[in-house]
Amino acid sequence: MDGIVATRKETPLAGVVVLSGEGMRVAEWVSGRTEDVLVLDFPPLPDAKELRGPTASHPRGSVGSSGSGARSGRQRDLHDRKVERHRHAFVRAAADELRGVADRRQWQAIVVLGDHRLAADVGEVVGDLVPVVETGHGAQWLSPTDLAEAVRPEIERVLAERQRALVEHIRDEALAGGRGALGADDCRTTAAEGRVDVLVGDTTQPLIQDVADWVVHQGGRVEHARDEVRPLLDELGGVCALLRW
Repeated sequence: MDGIVATRKETPLAGVVVLSGEGMRVAEWVSGRTEDVLVLDFPPLPDAKELRGPTASHPRGSVGSSGSGARSGRQRDLHDRKVERHRHAFVRAAADELRGVADRRQWQAIVVLGDHRLAADVGEVVGDLVPVVETGHGAQWLSPTDLAEAVRPEIERVLAERQRALVEHIRDEALAGGRGALGADDCRTTAAEGRVDVLVGDTTQPLIQDVADWVVHQGGRVEHARDEVRPLLDELGGVCALLRW
């Protein structure tokens, strides 16, 4: 079982945002599955007006129609730019709401699929809270199962990179005499003292699972060691912990 165990309940790992011409779809990725949590449609422009092209009686390019055709083209360009600005403003406002969702649900990453220009808006608003990765197109109508498969490689990669960085940080803290514990004995002792904020280890091991239970009971977080990070963890005694103090 890869990812966070934070005990017996499934804990959200990541968010998935799908941007399309219709709006924004937000899903939650948990243990290789997704579940939609929010769907927002682009609202119409407040002053939206239907734009009409040249009529059949005055097709574009016919005598006397060049001026009206040029005006129609300019109007359409202005309208398209207004729609584009409207969508960017909407996505940024929605991303602000998304930031709160990501914080409450403790997402470790957000994968954004769709228009890269709109995806950049999401990254600007949320990127300082969790990593935001842009990838793929055309996922608006994917089923939850297919959406989970589409984003799985990117999420697995981001989560592995994040856990490796966390373990390296814990190692550096421990070696400097700071807020880090390495090995089963140190982690068990600090967990018993209520000092563990995050524990990383192979939670299928009975000893580590016992420590993990203590950590979660005291409000800490437990991450099951990912395959990509196990060699580094093995060098550190198989388990490590970031301490509160």
